[in-house]
Amino acid sequence: REGVVLGSAGSYSLVDVGLREPLMVEGACRVGERVIVRLGDKPRIVSRGEIPYYWGYSVVSVSDLRSALRLYEGYLKVGTSRLGTPLREVAVELASSARERGRVALFFGEREKGLFELAAEEGLNAMEEFDYIVNLVPKQGSFTIRTEEAVPIALALLDFILAD
Repeated sequence: REGVVLGSAGSYSLVDVGLREPLMVEGACRVGERVIVRLGDKPRIVSRGEIPYYWGYSVVSVSDLRSALRLYEGYLKVGTSRLGTPLREVAVELASSARERGRVALFFGEREKGLFELAAEEGLNAMEEFDYIVNLVPKQGSFTIRTEEAVPIALALLDFILAD
């Protein structure tokens, strides 16, 4: 379960994981920190890497696109843009590349600027920086899609094309 640290003393933390009572778990953490707790006789804090199955997506906020691209070196970098190639045209190829690479990083623009504009502002060529730039909703009917809508759309479509 995921939880929020309510307090910490010594090498133990009090964590609210949505049960009747908060759990006292081994591991000193900062108050307010979000942690993953493995339940059992001795509940303990674990890292995402210790979980053998999908545990949701991670969001990273960086100051600029160049930093984000550097952070995800080695990943299949997929940009999303209304100016991109419709996903259905590259789905098979993208799925093959994703399986081969093993890790995918999705990139989204801002409300006021898309990835092409953000890249240009930093002297980057978006077509060279991303492995794919895809349009997830070709007939969206609006200039932009809000990020909180784009993330689940992108993840659902990616899950669909990667399904065996």
